[in-house]
This record gives sequence, structure tokens and C-alpha cells, in this order.
Amino acid sequence: MIEILFSNQLDAFKWSEFSKKNHVKVELQQKRFSTAPYFVRHPQKTWNSSSICTVFIEFMLEWKRIQWAKQLLETSYWYKDKEESQRILEIICEMFSGERKELIQLLEEFPEVPFLRDSFLSLPENESHVHFDGFAKFRLKPFWDRVGKYVELAIDEFKMEQEYQVFIHMQREFLRKKEQQIPMLRVYLHENEPIFYDERFQRLYQDDLLRVLDKRLLVNLPLTVDCFTLVPLLSLAPGRIRLYTDEGESGLSRTIQNIFEERVTLLPARQFWEEQWKIGSKDAAN
Repeated sequence: MIEILFSNQLDAFKWSEFSKKNHVKVELQQKRFSTAPYFVRHPQKTWNSSSICTVFIEFMLEWKRIQWAKQLLETSYWYKDKEESQRILEIICEMFSGERKELIQLLEEFPEVPFLRDSFLSLPENESHVHFDGFAKFRLKPFWDRVGKYVELAIDEFKMEQEYQVFIHMQREFLRKKEQQIPMLRVYLHENEPIFYDERFQRLYQDDLLRVLDKRLLVNLPLTVDCFTLVPLLSLAPGRIRLYTDEGESGLSRTIQNIFEERVTLLPARQFWEEQWKIGSKDAAN
């Protein structure tokens, strides 16, 4: 039989759960007066078992690395606020699941599953038991370091999200106090390049926009913001915005919607040409 010893009872319980999930026979027991009092026992005679290796990989990817991330947040970065910690952990889990590709691509490639598999299967066959904490400390250091990189990226992303929310709030406040300059504005947005039109599809050129430019915005808007789009929009403070774009999930589109909220109607790009043709036809008929 082989045994894995844990100092943390919950770790031992989770290992047992993953074993049962994979139909691997396991016993969960406890020893008194031991630095690693909780242990799981498998009937296999060696560590060279694909089924137990699968349990180990799932245990590491689905349980242990998020616990390590929590520990790093609390002990290395001193995050004590529950809401802040929870949001950072959400970002980390999104990266773990592959959802945040724009963040993951900032990391160097690392073969997590092959690394874990090789580390586990390299355990000496003549050893019948392993202390998990020691194994993790000495054999899994590159994996531990990888989790640390995830945490660093998530903290940076969290801080940027906070700054973004402050920015959105400030622009909403500016808009609330700003007098409306135009009842309705049409914005055709393609590849983050805006073209502005009034209600009758008369294009507003740069000279037109400069005449209504609110110079306070040039001072207050951060350099990272797309001033060529947001400054004219905020200066005009339109009562309604018809935003024509096939890039509704782009950062600029979302920012426009977040600032102007219910004033914005998001429409597909093709509708711009349809509406322009209808109004043009009516004007020609008159």
C-alpha cells in the first residue's frame, strides 16, 4: 500500500473526494501526535499508477492551486478585505479556466499537466509514503511559482478595474452636470474609429467638434483613454446616442455604454446604412 500524509485535514478530505470521483480505492485516516496527522491510503504498491496520477493532477488544478493563491493574497500581499480578495480570486479562477486569454498570454508558456504528471510519476518506487507538504515544497516549486505569477497578474488587473470604475463614475458625474448640446448623435464605430453624425445623418467633421469641445476634458481624462471618441461625446452630452458597430464587446464600446448608460442604443453596423438610406429617400421625396 502507498500513503500520502497531509498536515491539513481538508487537503486529505479533498484528495479522498477526487479519488472517489475517479473510482480509485482510498482510505482516509488520522494519526495522533504527528506533524502530518491526516493521511490517505491506496491499495496500489507503487506510485506508477495512472489512476492515482489523475487524482493528483485534479487535486492540484481544481483544489490546491486556488488554496495557494488565497494564501499568497493573505500572507504576501496582505489582502484582508473579503470583497477585494474575492474579486481577485475570481480573476485568478477565470485565468485558470482559460477565460482571460488577454491575461494568460502575458505569461510564459508552462506545461502544467505534463509537469505535474512527471513530478508525481518520478516518486521513488521504494517509498511507500510521501509527505505532501515536503513533496510540494521541493518537487513542485516551478508550479508554485506559476501560481504566484497568476496572482500578480490578477492583482494588477483588479487595480486597473478599480481605476476604471472611478473613471466611469467621474465621467457620469461630469455628464450629469453638463448641458445637452445635441438631442441625438449617431456614432458609426468600425475598428475603434468613430465617425459622428447628427440626427439627419449630416456628418460632424473635426471643425464642428472643436467648436463644442469642453477643454476641461483634455485636462481631466487620463492618457490611456480614447480622447478622440470620448471627448466629443462628453462635450456634446447628447440626449441619445445611436451606436452602430459590430464590435459591441470592444473596450471602447463598453466604455461608451458604461458612461452614457440608458442614453445609448447599440445597433449593428448595417443598420446605419439602412437608416441613412430611408432618411435620404424621404428627403428626396420631399
